[in-house]
Amino acid sequence: MIVIKNIKNIAFSALFTAVMAVLSLIYIPLTIPITLQTLAVFLSLLILGAKWGSISVLTYILLGVVGLPVFSGFKSGIAALLSPTGGYVIGLLVICLTYLLFNCFFKGRFKNLGLIIGLILCYLIGSVWYMLFSGEESFLAVVTVCVLPFLVPDTIKLIIANLIAKKVKYFSK
Repeated sequence: MIVIKNIKNIAFSALFTAVMAVLSLIYIPLTIPITLQTLAVFLSLLILGAKWGSISVLTYILLGVVGLPVFSGFKSGIAALLSPTGGYVIGLLVICLTYLLFNCFFKGRFKNLGLIIGLILCYLIGSVWYMLFSGEESFLAVVTVCVLPFLVPDTIKLIIANLIAKKVKYFSK
């Protein structure tokens, strides 16, 4: 029975990796593109759980690093991560880690708080990374361009992810 459950987890993790790759390609081009990538991250964590959701996100990033054009704007490779916006992709792993820690310490409670704090840390890491790789010296300017436009869309994505996760869990019982 354990083998079947692992196969199921691996299959769903791969499915969410594919969903993340597709949703990352749907974007509004700004300085930092608005994508549905964070929606896919939230969904994978809420539906698959901290472990398998994190594996899905890590797999997505590794696929991009090895050359599959899964990052926004059909970008890929280590150069995409070493660009000014690469820190936000790395920040997706921080969302996963924060969610995992919240699940461990709070026994599954405060999941959304874990996602919100993880997202804030993702913004912070991405913004500092942006400053380092773009040469911008003003943190306030970076936050104005790279964070503020995302607060409302990411809040909406979190709400949508919760609604979808509740429906999926209801039908999977």
